[in-house]
Amino acid sequence: IERGEFYTALLIGLVLVFLFAGGYGVLMAVVAGVLLLVYRALIQSKLGGQTGDTLGAGIEIAELLFLLLMVH
Repeated sequence: IERGEFYTALLIGLVLVFLFAGGYGVLMAVVAGVLLLVYRALIQSKLGGQTGDTLGAGIEIAELLFLLLMVH
């Protein structure tokens, strides 16, 4: 995936979150994304890279964090 495609998909996702969950939803999506970057850095330091299992776990963790943050 090229960088432009990534940013386009990210923007579309954030617009959809805004339409369905408002500004709070976008904020919580950003928080979940930042926490996912922390997870990625932890995996990088522990394993020296990513595996399919760690990527899948990261997706599940980010989704769970977003949903928990939205329940407030």
